[in-house]
Amino acid sequence: MRLLMLLSVFLISACSSTGAIESQESKSHKEDPYSDSTLNSIKTNQNIYIEQQRSKGNF
Repeated sequence: MRLLMLLSVFLISACSSTGAIESQESKSHKEDPYSDSTLNSIKTNQNIYIEQQRSKGNF
């Protein structure tokens, strides 16, 4: 009987906490304020250059 009660409590707590975790993850995700920064644009251009060199066969 105790085992049944423990399992039911565990099941109920697991089901109810799932939504709370998802809502916390969505709240914690913030946009990068530096997404348009110079450093990120340099990295993007470097990646583009590397891909261009790979297609030419020089890299």
